[in-house]
Amino acid sequence: MISSSVGWSLPTDISVEGQNSLQVFENELNGTQVGIFIAHDSENQNLIYSFAEGYTSFFIEDIDNDGELDLVSKDILGNILLNEFSSGTFKNDRKVALNDNNYTNDNELFYLDANGTLLTAQTFDYETSKIHPIAVRVTNEDGNYFDKIFSVSVLDRLNVELTVLSSDGGFVFGGGIFDSGEIANLSAVSNEGFAFKDWSGDLTSTDNPISFSMEKDLSLSATFIHTASFASGVSDGNASGIAYVQANPSTYSLYTEAEKNASESAAKAAGQAEGAATMHAEIASKGLALVTYIEQMEKSLPYTQEWFYQPGMGWLWTQANTFPFVYRAPAG
Repeated sequence: MISSSVGWSLPTDISVEGQNSLQVFENELNGTQVGIFIAHDSENQNLIYSFAEGYTSFFIEDIDNDGELDLVSKDILGNILLNEFSSGTFKNDRKVALNDNNYTNDNELFYLDANGTLLTAQTFDYETSKIHPIAVRVTNEDGNYFDKIFSVSVLDRLNVELTVLSSDGGFVFGGGIFDSGEIANLSAVSNEGFAFKDWSGDLTSTDNPISFSMEKDLSLSATFIHTASFASGVSDGNASGIAYVQANPSTYSLYTEAEKNASESAAKAAGQAEGAATMHAEIASKGLALVTYIEQMEKSLPYTQEWFYQPGMGWLWTQANTFPFVYRAPAG
């Protein structure tokens, strides 16, 4: 349909750049480009593209042979549609915009920008609908426009199958036939007393639920385990693990109780020997004989336990269980 109210410059026929038709594969994401419309204006004015709501294809014909031009609306197959706008006189093939409320288009399923780029506004399913008519308008700077009906075909994708299996203890939702590229969502549900363990087969995962793109035939199996058996296995595993570690302590840098006590005893003996040597050196540095020290140590308390007085050295403190066994009181 062409409409003109000011001037004689008119946009001409709308076509699709580089394409003979408009097509889109099912299951494509929203925003997928379908095509780009192009048109021409006799005065090379800037053109703006938009949807033309409620239009069929309109033609100027003298359908009743009365010498007057009639407005004729046709569907996408070229069949004449009878409506209240199918009569009237039009000069020079100019027509005004008319709204045919009996016509339904699918403009809302797409997005058309001002430059003529057509994008999808939803995901299409071939099995649901294969053809979607749209009404496109191109308008020039004078406000004159040209409308045209297009059909967008939805193309079928290859069907692939998702086979799902499960062990005893649960069941799986989400298998079946999918279009290639469609997203599958599998969910494993366990029975009472069982728990989901993992997926195996063409894909492996411990996630539940799980989602993935179906590019080819796939087979997955869900494994469930008995919760009581699981708890028993943990208990048995702990017991056997402890027994193994106890039998192989050196593997884990561990020691037996006997080895621990022997090590402590050896350390204590070494400490006592080192302390005695230190004390011997200290006594000798004061000009005293070790025998004098030993004699003092052999006297009654408090000289042999805790505090005692050593001539030439002052007050000392000793305790057989406290390394290095002999301490000297600070000066003052």
